[in-house]
This record gives sequence, structure tokens and C-alpha cells, in this order.
Amino acid sequence: MTTHHAHTMAALPEPVANAIAALVDHETFSSLDVWVPEDGSVGQRPDPSHQVVTGWAQIEGRPALVFAHWPSPGPDVPSALCEKIARAIDVARTVGVPVVGIFGGEEEFGECEAPSSTSSSYGTVVRSIAQTSGVVPQINVVVGPCRGAAAIMATMADFAVFGGDGALLELSASVTGGALDSVGGGASPAIADDRTSVAVSVWHSVEEAMEEARALLGYLPSNNCGLPERFVSPDPADRLVPQLGSVLPASGNLPYNILDVIQPVLDDEEFVECFAGWAKSIVCGFGRLNGHAVGIVANQPKILAGAIDITASEKAARFIRTCDCFGVPLVTFVDVPGFLPGIDQEHQGMIRRGAKLLYAYCEATVPRIQVVVRKGYGGAFVVMDSRSIGSDYAMAWPSAEVAVMGAEGAVEVIHKREIKESAAPDRTYQELLGRYRDEYLHPYIAAQKSQIDDVIAPEETRMRLVTALEMLLAKRESLDEYRVPIPPL
Repeated sequence: MTTHHAHTMAALPEPVANAIAALVDHETFSSLDVWVPEDGSVGQRPDPSHQVVTGWAQIEGRPALVFAHWPSPGPDVPSALCEKIARAIDVARTVGVPVVGIFGGEEEFGECEAPSSTSSSYGTVVRSIAQTSGVVPQINVVVGPCRGAAAIMATMADFAVFGGDGALLELSASVTGGALDSVGGGASPAIADDRTSVAVSVWHSVEEAMEEARALLGYLPSNNCGLPERFVSPDPADRLVPQLGSVLPASGNLPYNILDVIQPVLDDEEFVECFAGWAKSIVCGFGRLNGHAVGIVANQPKILAGAIDITASEKAARFIRTCDCFGVPLVTFVDVPGFLPGIDQEHQGMIRRGAKLLYAYCEATVPRIQVVVRKGYGGAFVVMDSRSIGSDYAMAWPSAEVAVMGAEGAVEVIHKREIKESAAPDRTYQELLGRYRDEYLHPYIAAQKSQIDDVIAPEETRMRLVTALEMLLAKRESLDEYRVPIPPL
């Protein structure tokens, strides 16, 4: 094994060999289809510096299939090599192991967009990726320029990680005459992070990107028939988090960072955030509770006051569906004033695109826990995994405000005439505001109506989450196997 590994890695271009070495466990990579030539001919072992290599490896002690696809001179990647990637992905699907692809290098990819046998072969790869989606985890790492059909391949995985300043995805800039860079547009590292939703994360070096890929795989099972591996954590399950008692600002209208709530409750305070640069009013990522992997979804009050807009809805919906595919329980932290208002949002399809988030939660069959931290207003509260759409357990802090709308809006609507006819409208308004807050803006009414299971002290959040999760891990729910859903795509 060691001899074969050394021979295989030594034959590869140095950037590719280094990237694979940073991804897989030491001396575990073993090539597949070594004798497949670029032109489909037989009789001679091909030049090992061709554009595609596939192979088995261990990643954190678990088997995985790895392929690397990098540029070389010429307009296309030969058909035989495209079929080599497709076969590798198909093998991973049938065996039930994750797939990690590496895209890019020091040169640029050919366009691969003209009608040709090569283009058809790219279709074979894309078909394999699509058929494998939701069966085994697929992660692609973009480390160099990647154009045309190859760019689509790179982004069809569950997660695409960018590594290095040369990472670039481009579909059709050559047709429009534009050039993609970190300023101009497209999916260069900076833009893939905050504009296009292409990259789950962006790193300065290839090594950091590979480490991120390894970390993501650690939260996912090898396939959809298994569950994520549990890791024993020294972090006590019943640990109190006293700083949560003072994390909220004095005024309900002031912002704070929801990460100050999320990180302290997780094992060793470790949180791997996904798509951090895109749709920042919602936070998604992975962590652990008492060793069990969990997916976190949370409103971010420091961006748009935590309101749900189109991009936030689509970001969370995609993440929720990924967790549901691979059996990762969901924990949702709620502090949402509503959907982002505005003509632009409405004209861009907020109703249909916002429904993606609702649909994703309603379909999810994994254990689901909701924690209402502060605001939970109107339909946006319902959408954030409320009991009414299937959350298995809902908790709220005493600071939670579960209502149709905030106090200011409610008082203005309910007591409009009384305020207008008052001899001292401002004083009357303030009195009614205080009364409304005291009587309605607390979580106990919601608890009485079975919208909330329990009201908990903030410092008990970790302990209560662990208890709820341990109870819900035995959850068994499945949808009709013959049902083909039609989500609001």
C-alpha cells in the first residue's frame, strides 16, 4: 500500500499531489483507473500528468472516494477522463462512501461549451453527481481556475469550499467579454463568499480549505443509511452557561451577535459556520451537543434586525434539506421580527422563494428543537420551525416575545382611536405600550397555548438542549416512499 501510494502521488503534478496529501490521511490514497488513457486507446499506460485522477483514501479514518480535476493545455478534458470521474462517483454511491472532488490548478480550464463528445461526457458526470445527491455526502474543493461545464460540476456538490487566491469559477464570461476577479463579478473567492452562495467557505490557502472539507465530513455520515458519528466530548452535558443571562441588550430594539448564544452552548464552543458571507441575516452551521452532530439555524439580529429576506430563506432551506438528507438533528434559535418588507423583495418573489424555508422545515424528519431567544413575531415565527410546522420540542427564554407583531405596531392598531382622542396622546400611548408588554409580550401565553413546551433560564440552554436531543434521537418518521415532492423551487 505504501509503495503504491508513493508511486501514485509521485506521478501527479506537484500542486495536485499536495492538495490530495492535505486532504487524506497519510499514505492512504490509492488510484483507480490508472490505465485509462485520454484518447480511449489501449496498449500503453498513459502519461500520469493527465487531467484527472481518481482513487480511494481514508479521511479521518473513514473510507472516501477522491477525484482531482485540473487544467492542462488544450480546449477540452478528454471524454475518457470525464467518464472516469462519473464512474468514480457511481462507485462511491453504490458503496456508500463520501466523495471529495478537487478542481483547478495553476492553468485555466478550457471552455468545454461547444457541442462535442467532450461536452456530452460532462453530461455523464453531472448525471452521476445528481443521482448521488442525498445518498452520500459530496464536497468539492476549488483551488484554481475552473470554467464552463466544469464550473457547474464543481458547484453541484453539497458543499463547495474555496482555497487559495487563484480559486475561480466562471461559466460564460468569455461570451460576454467580461473578466471575473474579486472586484468585477462572478464566483471569484470574495464574490463566491458573499454574493453568489457558491462557496460554503473561502480560505486563503489550499491546506485550510482541505481542513475545512475534513471538518465538514466529520459532521456527516458516510451515507444516508447511517447516522453521523458520535464523538465523546469532555465538555459536561449539564454545563451551565452563565454568560447567556446577560447576552441580550437592555432594549429589545438593539442588536447583538447570535453567535454569542450559539457557540457557548456547543461542545467545546466549536461551531463550523456555513455560507457565512452570504445572506448574513441568518446563520447556518454545524456543532455538537454531548458528542452528537447538530445543524444550527439562527436569525442574526445584528443584520437586518434578523428579518428573513429572500437570500436568507434560500440559504437556510438548502442547509435544512442537507441536514435532513443525512440524519443531522436541527436546532433553531429564533429572534425574528418578521419578513423583510419592501417592493424589491416582493417583486423578486419573496412569497414563493420565502416558502422554500417553510417547505424545508415541514419536510424535515430529523429531530428538531426550537429555542426562542427574543422576538418571535407573526408568520416569520411560524416559519422558524415552530411547533405548528412540526418542531419536536420548543423552548423559550423569559425574554421571548411570541406575538403577531411588536408592541409598538400592536398598540397603534388596537388603540388607534383611544390614542387619537386622548388629551395626552403621548402619555396614553406609553401607558398602553407598557400594559401590552406586561400582558402579552412574554412566552407564558404561548406556552399555555402549547406553542412552547417550556420556559427556561438562559444559562440552562445547553443542558436542556442536550436532554431534549437525547430523548429525540430515537425519533422515527418517514414520508411516503412513493411521494415525489414539488417544492417551490
